[in-house]
Amino acid sequence: MFSNMDFFKLWLPFKMREEDLYQLSELNNDLKLEGEEELIIINMGTLGLIGAFTAAILITIGIWNRRMKLGRVFDSSTGHDIQTKDGKKHRIPDISFIAYSKFTSKIIDMNYRAGSPTLCIEVVSNKDSLNQDLEKMEQDWMAGDTDIG
Repeated sequence: MFSNMDFFKLWLPFKMREEDLYQLSELNNDLKLEGEEELIIINMGTLGLIGAFTAAILITIGIWNRRMKLGRVFDSSTGHDIQTKDGKKHRIPDISFIAYSKFTSKIIDMNYRAGSPTLCIEVVSNKDSLNQDLEKMEQDWMAGDTDIG
């Protein structure tokens, strides 16, 4: 079952505080955890070919941005706190870009998670998980004020 998924959702019978998610992430730093009040999302790892493909996209966007100087590019270790109509959500895209026009001084602060990116890329590692990833893009990224997903 898990082999056909890029991530799986763990619904909680209680409301989790933001601090609890951060602490859980620190205690399990080998896992890529995303979350919101009643949900933890555990991201599955990628296989070699998908990892290489993701790296190629990241390098391409990095080179483009170095030339254009329009903002900052972030890798999959950068968490984003996004606000949707359903509440605050913490998400980790494969690749993201924040234009300087959306940039705040808080993003430079090491203790602050980046806000909603201008561009968000989620690399789909399995055709069976495409619907799962499209749902995440619509319900989380696009609903959370990401301009391009």
